Amino acid sequence: MVDISKYLNNETFLINDKSTWHQNLLDLIESNKSLIRNYNYIETYNSNLREKAKKCTPVNYLDLHRTNPYYDDLGYVKECVKSELQKLTIIGYHATRLTNEEIVKIKNGGLITSSKENCYERADNLLLHGYISKNECDYIKSHCILNVPLEANRIGQIWFLAGSCDISTKDTGLNNLYKDYGGETIRNGIENTPLLEKLNAISKPCSVISYVQLNTVPYYLIDTLAEKLLLKSNKRDISKISFELYSQSKTIPVIDIIYVNEHTKLKIKK
Repeated sequence: MVDISKYLNNETFLINDKSTWHQNLLDLIESNKSLIRNYNYIETYNSNLREKAKKCTPVNYLDLHRTNPYYDDLGYVKECVKSELQKLTIIGYHATRLTNEEIVKIKNGGLITSSKENCYERADNLLLHGYISKNECDYIKSHCILNVPLEANRIGQIWFLAGSCDISTKDTGLNNLYKDYGGETIRNGIENTPLLEKLNAISKPCSVISYVQLNTVPYYLIDTLAEKLLLKSNKRDISKISFELYSQSKTIPVIDIIYVNEHTKLKIKK
C-alpha cells in the first residue's frame, strides 16, 4: 500500500480528493453548483436519448434532442478552472521497467521526455554497465522507433496517470509497460527478440511518482481535465476520477520510485 498523502505540498493536489483541492478551485465550483447541476441534467437527458436511439427504440432523436442552454455559461467557468489548474501541480504515476542504475539516475536527475538522444543514452548506459554488448547497443539505437519520421509525434512527451488509478502489474492498460523494458520507443523496435528478454531479466517493473506541473501539459488535455472536474464535482464518486496526461517539460521532478507488483495499491491517509 502506497500512502500518497505524504507527497502533497502547498502547490499540489489530487484530482480524486476534494479535500486537497485549492481554495480558489473549490470557490469556483461551489459558486456554480446550480449551473453545473442544470448542465448535467440536460446532458444526462440527451445521453439517455442517444442510448434509446441505439437500441432502436421508436424515438426521433433529432426532434427530442435538447440544446443545452447552459453550455456557454459552463464554458466560461471552465476557462476560469483551466486558469487555476495551470498554476497547480498534480501527482502523476509513470509506468516503466528500470535497471538499478536507471533508478538512481532518475531519482537524482528526474524523468526526461522521450527523444532519440534519450533512447541512445539508455543504450549507451546499458553497455557501460555491462548489461549488453556493443552490437546489441547498436541494434537498440538503430531500431529506436523515434528514428522513423511517422513516429516523431512521440518526441518530447512523457505520460502519466493521475487520480484514482490502478498502478499494479495486473492486466490493466499499464501491463505492457511493466512487462517489457524500454517503453514504446525501445520495446516496439526490438519486440519478440532475445535482446528484449535479456533486458527484461535485468530490469524491474516500477512506478515513477512525479510532480507534474499542469502548465507543462498540452492545453487540450487541461481543457478535458477542467471539464471532468467540473462535471464530476457534485457527485459522490469523485474519488474514482482518473486521468491520463503527458508533460512536455524536458525534465520532470521525481518524488519517489517504487517497485510494483499485482498487489500494489494507492491510498490517501486522512
